[in-house]
Amino acid sequence: MTDPDDHLGWPDSLEDLIEGLTTFERVVVLSETSSTQDAARRDYLGSGSVFVAGRQTAGRGRQGRNWADDLGKGVAMTLVVPWEDSEYLCARAAIAVARALVPRLEEARIHAGVKWPNDVVMFAQGMRKIAGILVEGHEESALVGIGVNVHDREWPMELATTASSLEAAGLSLTRLDVVEQILIEWEAVHSMSRSELQQAYARHDMLTGSVATIQENQTRFSGTVRGVDPFSGIELDTTSGLKRIDPQLAQVIDWHLPDGLQMDPERGR
Repeated sequence: MTDPDDHLGWPDSLEDLIEGLTTFERVVVLSETSSTQDAARRDYLGSGSVFVAGRQTAGRGRQGRNWADDLGKGVAMTLVVPWEDSEYLCARAAIAVARALVPRLEEARIHAGVKWPNDVVMFAQGMRKIAGILVEGHEESALVGIGVNVHDREWPMELATTASSLEAAGLSLTRLDVVEQILIEWEAVHSMSRSELQQAYARHDMLTGSVATIQENQTRFSGTVRGVDPFSGIELDTTSGLKRIDPQLAQVIDWHLPDGLQMDPERGR
């Protein structure tokens, strides 16, 4: 029997899965690539394609940050889907990944959810990032790059206090399990309306109620987050009053729970 963490067995499993889905038609499994985003762009097959790598050597996240998987311990994948407004794409991606991961983390009694705009984080010895998303355009499609830390245990110094993995959280999922669950959840969210996406995002939002510093263009604002909406942005209660920060421009610089506030198990904080 093929080890589910051995990518050589992934094509048959993933092809069997997408036969029952309406959003994807083709799967490309690469032993190694610099980036699944680059591979999807280079070998463009149109919307409905999925690119997955056993190992990614030069992946990237938002704002040019590095997201490599040199040891082949995480998930590196790109979904090629029809282009729509970026707010919709980011919301769909965040919700799909959260739905794939958060219930399993909560079963392990670990609070987890979405940190604006589309990182999936968990609280375990502080806030730890376990998944990230990058949305880029190419021809008439969107390339939705997704990275998930699955088996990772060792981190470079700059990530040692901010990153973690599903295995470190006590989960025994394989990389194939994670890829399959994300595809299943994308199927569930791809046709959600704006209001349905807003409600689903709110269920997984971790930022509301926190004290945050958020940058809009080159200006930083600090205060308590009163609400987060993937379409209208972040509502921040500052010393100067309520400030609505544009979703296209908002960048979370820092955030933490107010002193004495405990996380709500029903909402991950």
